[in-house]
Amino acid sequence: MTEVTSGSRTDRACALVRRYVADALFGGDEAALRETVADESLQERAWLFWAAFNERNLHGVDVIFASADGDRVACHFTGSLVQVGPWVTSAMPAAGGGFVAAECTAIYMVSEGRIVNYRETWR
Repeated sequence: MTEVTSGSRTDRACALVRRYVADALFGGDEAALRETVADESLQERAWLFWAAFNERNLHGVDVIFASADGDRVACHFTGSLVQVGPWVTSAMPAAGGGFVAAECTAIYMVSEGRIVNYRETWR
């Protein structure tokens, strides 16, 4: 996917967050991660997510709030995962991994076309 450069700042911020979740986090695309995220801790968290879940199926991303200037985007997303390592909400799975239904509500702060800070709550 290419960088979104048209539309309002709010539209671009929402598209950026959707790209991060779909292409980088669930898709495992390293280039998309570098292009969408400036925050080093969020980049590291994505790497840990990839290590914990070898199969990732995103069900959907719903934007629940976006500020008028596009500097904050709140969203909720759900997915089906096969866990093979520890993650922030669960310990190491049983041998062979296990199916996990996951959901996350998050707020991403955006500046200059990249995510610069975040707050995520996983369930």
